[in-house]
Amino acid sequence: MTVGQAGRRNGVLQEIIKESNIDTDEPIIVLRSTAGSINSDLTTGVDVTSARSLSANEGMASMGQALGGRGFGVTTIQEARLRYGNEIP
Repeated sequence: MTVGQAGRRNGVLQEIIKESNIDTDEPIIVLRSTAGSINSDLTTGVDVTSARSLSANEGMASMGQALGGRGFGVTTIQEARLRYGNEIP
């Protein structure tokens, strides 16, 4: 069950880490509790969804690695030969 309240507040996140029901009518549930700010994805700790670009990087850009052509392409037959040699199943 998830219970929430609007706004940024601290809370306690309880996660089930073990559950068993061996020879009993009452299940045995082991919880791990973490206190602090609970994020929208139900994690605790730093909220990476609020990360922003560094102003020091303004005006700078990098495309990173980019494919400069068709790349390494193989046909279906070439792929089969690479996998199985000349004994294609």
